[in-house]
Parts: sequence; structure tokens; C-alpha cells
Amino acid sequence: MNKNNILFKGVVVLVLGLNLIIRVWGLEVSPTSINWDEASIGYNAYSILTTGKDEYGTYLPLSLRSFNDYKPALYAYLSITFIKLMGLSQTSVRMVSVVAGTLSLIPLLLFINIILKKKWWSFLIWMFYCLDPLRLHFSRVSLETNLSLSFFSFGAWYLLKDKLANGYTTSKNMILATILLALSAYSYHSARLAAPLLMIFVLIDPFKYLLNKNKFEWKGLLNLKYVLLFLIFILPIFNDFGSQKILTRFTQENIFNKFYPFTPRNMFRFDLNTFLRVNPLYYLTGIIAGHTAAYFSPANYSVNFYHWIKNSVMYVPEFNMLGFWNSILLVPGIYILLKNFRNTKYRLVFYWVVAALTPSAVTWNWFHTLRSANLIPAIEIISILPIIYLIKLNYSKKRLTVMLGLLVLFGWQSIFVINNELVYANYENQGEYQPGGFKEGSPIISSLIDKYQKIIVDTPHAQGYIFFLFYQKMDPKIIQSIAKNRTYGMDNGNSEIKFGKYEFRKIDWPKDRDLSNTILWMPATTPQEAIDNRPGAKAIFLKGPTIKYNSAMIVTLN
Repeated sequence: MNKNNILFKGVVVLVLGLNLIIRVWGLEVSPTSINWDEASIGYNAYSILTTGKDEYGTYLPLSLRSFNDYKPALYAYLSITFIKLMGLSQTSVRMVSVVAGTLSLIPLLLFINIILKKKWWSFLIWMFYCLDPLRLHFSRVSLETNLSLSFFSFGAWYLLKDKLANGYTTSKNMILATILLALSAYSYHSARLAAPLLMIFVLIDPFKYLLNKNKFEWKGLLNLKYVLLFLIFILPIFNDFGSQKILTRFTQENIFNKFYPFTPRNMFRFDLNTFLRVNPLYYLTGIIAGHTAAYFSPANYSVNFYHWIKNSVMYVPEFNMLGFWNSILLVPGIYILLKNFRNTKYRLVFYWVVAALTPSAVTWNWFHTLRSANLIPAIEIISILPIIYLIKLNYSKKRLTVMLGLLVLFGWQSIFVINNELVYANYENQGEYQPGGFKEGSPIISSLIDKYQKIIVDTPHAQGYIFFLFYQKMDPKIIQSIAKNRTYGMDNGNSEIKFGKYEFRKIDWPKDRDLSNTILWMPATTPQEAIDNRPGAKAIFLKGPTIKYNSAMIVTLN
């Protein structure tokens, strides 16, 4: 190994180390608190660590029933090591995402380099793309999709690298790709569709025959044995709870459930022109086409337009999936991709895009970055294509000027992205996917719980019980003991449930004020005067950690 290669690998490791530090820095305070999915993953990992069972008493499950959405359990299993070493905390439950997000940067560099074939230029481009807004944001939150992205990226690398370099695949790399893509499917729902689609597209390469009018090589279908191997690998997922339950999330969110075959009745008129425009086939096809087109819009990658993103863990203030300059480069990048479509390298990137966006296109949301996270590397590569084009220009002076300008712009953007994620995002997201009060009120409840017989909790946040399990580090056997009686779904808000001293239900102050030896946790809407009029009652208001507002109140009834 020559000195140049040693130096190159050294600076790559250095950049990865810096990215790891940026991703792990201040996790206990930014994002300021955990969301219900993070609490569920963390507590179920803690439950499996201490009892071998999840909160429902299922022994070593492959999917977590959680809020009846049957989360893939791999993230929870990988979190067990961090929880064992660090205890159950906001930081420990996010560490898997930190590590996965950092490691996912490696295949991005490999892809850039195999296309550009200039390793130092590739490194320079990659260094700034490491801090794409959504990559950084997803790496600082407990997200199964971020773990899936890491496995998917490595799997795609082993699937594509031989074809990118030599035009064929080797069995060794195909087996590695199959295993990694299967792990991606064990990590998040969308990969269960995206991974086999990518394998089929790459192994068959249908556009190769359509564009070049080559005779179809039927023996190439033998390579589909790896798709069969993939399906065998993931079969235990569907055997765990049964395929119907494992597909619960798809059943709830798929476009066919929401739209097909129904067209809104107020669109119907009994004339031929209207019927042709609103018949179910046209209506459904239009929706899917619109969803697909949304993933080729540079505006969607740079700005958040949609309320379901702004009110969720997907929200990155001022950005979306890509940075501003990356999104601008996406336009000429798409042009370069289509212009060079006969080239195998560009076709394979296109296949990645189609495979990764399909799980999102068949759900009812117009644009959804969680379900399309496996699309991120492919979109980044497309936005890098114009930079690669500039680097390959023969006009060295013009090339140097343009590249220096891009470095300044991307450097400025990276500084803004870091500050935006670690500081500003806390103010923007507080109260949405980061519900206030639970983290602040938990120590207060811990100090009072031994003095009272009952704690009644009324919270507007869905499945609020999970925060108390998480922050109180409650013995999993307590919640497991009531598993047979739990039949509620995932979106019905404050589900009525009882365990230990806790009772979760709506609080009726005029009625419940007469209780004694009880703690009430409720929204901070009851006037202080009403509390003062009840002898022996004392109110403690919980302030939001960043924006100072009353997020909830604890009332002790003596």
C-alpha cells in the first residue's frame, strides 16, 4: 500500500470520526426529548434485555407489536448493547441510529468514486454530502428507517459495484448483497418491497434490451435465484405474527385502501366526459403518477411543503431531504442521467430510484421521506452528476473556478445545517414529534409515587403510557402482566389502560377533584383558581424545555 492510499484512508477515517462526533454531540438535549416511537423502541429493548420478552410478553420477537403497528425489531435488538452499557436513556436509544448514519456514508463515497474514478475529487464532494440535512437529522433520532438505509446502501454497493466496474455480477458479492438487503428488510417495512425490486431491475436490466434492441438473454433469469434467496431470508418476519399482522402498516397506509376503487361521489356526473376523467382506473393512475413525479421535484427535496412532514419526526426546519445547493444541482443531474441512459452506470442509478420510491408511491401521502429514505443515496448521486461533469472538463481554469465556488457554497451550507439541526430545530419541533412534559415531569413523579395510591394520566399525545414506562424504567413484568387485555389500536390517542399505580384516561376535574391520595397528570387548561378551591390540592406546572409554555400540570390530591 503506497503512502497516497494510506493518506487517503486516513483522511476518510478522520471525516467519518468527525461525522460521528457531530451526530452524537448533545443527544440528551437535541432533539430535546424522545418521541413515542423512540420510547417504544427503547423500552422494548430494555424489556427484552431484562426479561427476554417485549412489553406484550412475546419471547424474542422479530417484530414489536408496540402500538399495533408491528415495528421491525432489529433496531431494538441492536440497542440492547448501548442500553446495557449506558442505561435506558435518550442517548442510548439513539446510538444505533448514530452509528448506522455514520457508516452509511461509506458506500456513498464508494459510489461517487466508482463513477468519477478520481478518489481525491470524490472525497472532496463526499465530505460535504456527509452533512446533507436529512442524513444528519435521521442520524440523531431513533429511526428504523435510518438503520435500513445503512444496510440498503451497503447491499446496493455489493449488488451494483461489479456491474458498474465490469458489467457483470459475482456470486460472492451477490450473496453479500442479498444478506445486507435482507437485514435492511428486517430493519424497516419499505425495504421489504424496495430491496427485491432493486435486485430484479439490476439482475435483468430490462432497459438494456429495450434501448439497444438486444436479444433477451433468458439464462440471465437464473440470477433471480438471489431474489428467491432474499425472500427465504425474510420469511421468518411474516411467520412471526402472521403475514396479515406484519402487513398492518401497509394495510393502513396503502393507496388502494385510501382511494381505490372509489372516486369521491361528488365528482360523478352521468355524462361520458366526466366518467372518462373520474373513473377509478384513471383516478388511481393519476394519483400514483403524481406521487411518483413528486420524487423528481427539486422543490420537494429542498423545502417542506406538507403538513404531515412539518408535524412529524421527518421535519428539518429550512430544509428537507437535500440542501439548497444539492437540490439545484438535481435539475441538471436528471438531464445528465437521461442523456446518458444507455450507459449501464446511469441506468443502475435510475433502477435504484424507481425501486426505492415505489414503497412511497403506493401509499396515500404525496411525499414521505421516512418511507423513501432508501432513495437518499441515489438522489445524492444524481445531484453530484453535474459536479462530476465539471471535473471532467478540459478547461482547467474554468473548472477550478467553478469548483472553488461550489466548495464555498457547500461549506457555508454545511455550517448552517449543523447549527440548524443542533440548535434551531429544537425550537421549531418542540411540542410536535417531541412532546414536552414527560421528560420534565418524570423526576417529579418518581419523588412522589411512594406517597400516593394512584396516578391518573390524561394527555393529548397518542399512547402517552409509553413515556412513563421509558422514563420511569418500570419493571417490564408489570406491563407484561396485562398483555392479554390490551386490544387497542395505534391512533386512538389516550387509550384507557391500567398498570401498577397508573391509570390512563380522560380526567373530569369537577368529578375527579373529590379523589384523595391521588396524583393527576393533565393538560394545563384547568384554571389555578379551580385547583386552589379544592382543599389539599397542589398544582405543579411543567414548562416546555425550550419554548417556555405550560406543557402539562401535575395536581396532587391529599
